[in-house]
Amino acid sequence: MVVYIIYTMSFVRKIKRGNSIYLAEVENVRLGGKVIQRHIRYVGKEVDDKPILTGSVVSSTVDRVGIYGPLLILDEIARQIDLAVVLGEYGDYLLSLAYAHCVSPDSLVGMMDWHQ
Repeated sequence: MVVYIIYTMSFVRKIKRGNSIYLAEVENVRLGGKVIQRHIRYVGKEVDDKPILTGSVVSSTVDRVGIYGPLLILDEIARQIDLAVVLGEYGDYLLSLAYAHCVSPDSLVGMMDWHQ
């Protein structure tokens, strides 16, 4: 039996407990044929329809945003049809270049930066 696990982007979910609304970062995960929600971390609370963030989330900054969903799907399809084997000895390297081209199609330099 083959079980595939596919992760998606995380998002913030509101969870109501009593009179309080809590915020948690979660992601949907496909495990086999079922979709389950995986808790990543507690983010804060919502008071008067305004989020109040707690802990390290308040002081955190975003340095870089990456898109991995489409790459995960491409890689899963390539694995299912054994594309690396079909491409031969350098199949893994060729797939890596193809994935890099999907992320940064503008130049070879961008591809090298992404790959590193």
